[in-house]
Amino acid sequence: MIWWDNSPATILPDWNKAEARNVRPALPVSRHHRCRVAPGNRTIARLRAVTTLRCSQKLLKRLRQPANLPEPPPADNPLGEWCADIDFIDRIPYALLMNAATGTMLVLPARAADLKELHVMAARQLTGLLEVLGIDGPLAQAELDALAQPFAFARNGNRSLVASMNQRKFQIWAEFAYNQRTAFEAALRELETPFSRKELGRDFHYAADLLRTRLRPSAKILPFALSSAKH
Repeated sequence: MIWWDNSPATILPDWNKAEARNVRPALPVSRHHRCRVAPGNRTIARLRAVTTLRCSQKLLKRLRQPANLPEPPPADNPLGEWCADIDFIDRIPYALLMNAATGTMLVLPARAADLKELHVMAARQLTGLLEVLGIDGPLAQAELDALAQPFAFARNGNRSLVASMNQRKFQIWAEFAYNQRTAFEAALRELETPFSRKELGRDFHYAADLLRTRLRPSAKILPFALSSAKH
């Protein structure tokens, strides 16, 4: 049995709330989904970075994207490309987004209506994770601004990332099935999952440390204790 602690209307504010009361929430969520993404200086005309999201074939089909997508331009957001897949719990779909550079995971609702707002919900959940980690500043805001824009979709053909994603899919499914975590709690726990990439060397790394290195490069890296974080 999955514990649902919110309604769809709190995930997608523009949903009709009366209609939402009759719909079962698409995924366990928490108050962190409602964190506001700072708009930045909107009075200055500028081009915002666009986030590349490399998706599994199954997710591309759900997104109604063609199977053979052109390669997007190189990512210019601070965290670089993200990859994504879709999974189900009690026949309810949810999307998993993993940052290729840090192993950071986002866990989001993935019904048809949800997928139209996937970028918005991704920015909100990452906002919550960064708040828990105490990460802010210009680079963090630049990543949130980029994530809040519609994705540039591409196919995920990186076998290493696919393998990492499959491992995370099982872990997160288990968090829902056996531990009754909310989506944010599952994403938070994934910050403690060891992550390795060829570009990072042979050692294992943790998303919390890699996020600090990427978004606050001059900051001193402190150990992250999950037990001290507020869920």
